[in-house]
Amino acid sequence: FGFGGLSDQNMSATRDSSIWINDNFKQYNSTFFSNTGAVGLTHSKLFKRQDYLKTVISTSGNEIGAKEQKLLSDYKTQVPEYGQKYAQWRLSVSSVYTRKINSRSSLRAGAILNHLGYNISISNIGNDLQYKERFNENGQTQTAQAFMQMAYKFAPAWKVNAGLHYFQLFLNNSKSFEPRASVTFEPNDRNTLSLGYGLHSQLQPIGAYFTRQYSDAANYSLPNKSLGLNKAHHLVLSYDYVINDHTHIKTEAYYQHLFNVAISTDKRDTYSILNQYQGITTIPLQNSGLGRNYGLELTLERFLHRNFYYMISASVYDSKYQAANAKWYNTRFNTNHALTITAGKEWNLTKNGKNRVLGVNIKSVYVGGFHYTPIDLDASVKAGTTVYDESRNFDS
Repeated sequence: FGFGGLSDQNMSATRDSSIWINDNFKQYNSTFFSNTGAVGLTHSKLFKRQDYLKTVISTSGNEIGAKEQKLLSDYKTQVPEYGQKYAQWRLSVSSVYTRKINSRSSLRAGAILNHLGYNISISNIGNDLQYKERFNENGQTQTAQAFMQMAYKFAPAWKVNAGLHYFQLFLNNSKSFEPRASVTFEPNDRNTLSLGYGLHSQLQPIGAYFTRQYSDAANYSLPNKSLGLNKAHHLVLSYDYVINDHTHIKTEAYYQHLFNVAISTDKRDTYSILNQYQGITTIPLQNSGLGRNYGLELTLERFLHRNFYYMISASVYDSKYQAANAKWYNTRFNTNHALTITAGKEWNLTKNGKNRVLGVNIKSVYVGGFHYTPIDLDASVKAGTTVYDESRNFDS
């Protein structure tokens, strides 16, 4: 199997220097790109008693980057001012063994090994007024995961899943043991009620581990190299109702308590890794931050029937984080609501014994706007540069 995709966004400078006075952003040519791809092989081995082992070997990669060039008043000369590239690739091997013990219970166990490569670079105009590469990190590391879970049907309508997941990052030997469990009540073929809990861990963005703190022009330390994993308790309550053989409706309420989140070591700083969306952080971090997400989601789905399918999903939610000053703020991504519509239609084209399928699909997403931190106008005027009002972080 495999897939790949290329994407870029380009903005051109306005060739009118009178506009630049009030909006200097329009003096820049900028490019943003995002490319990704993956290929892999799957192998399944069936044993006696219907036990089976499924193994997947895959390699994948993605790169995100941006460039900015300043257009001079002759409308010909372009001066580079900023450039970044964030590239990662991965070689993965996963193997999962599934065994049906009896009519009531089954067992799944497996392991996932990842070899990660990364190449991160940033160039800009610094205090020396020279455009040059300021950061370049190129290397490799590994992660390992292992899990075991057991499903047991202790009554005709009741089923329990319970297991343990292990995760380790070899870059700094961060590790996590994560219990997970769910209980499902299915009184008939149309209704399903379930409650699930899990502890989940997440790597920091690779670049965060290589933040540099300079003691002089030539020497630096890596204050974030030993950062631990971001962690979260997930609790989900869901109800699924089957309308007919090809349509169902599902509602889901969830709560996530995030802890061990990487935030600034400076109590005056409101930075949290939860708001990072581009570039790399340049400040020392510690695993003492918190966060919380909760919401309600409703989904109506029609599976492919008579060559037509759709899925409509609406959600309302709230997303907050706690900074080093112990105060709670909106996250950048707290859009509060979202609506997603996906639909598709297929036509079977059979000619001369050859079967072909023509499909048309569409996906539309509507979300509230991202939050931003308002500008402190008085402080900006005094400083001669933009100063944000961090007492109202992501308040607008």
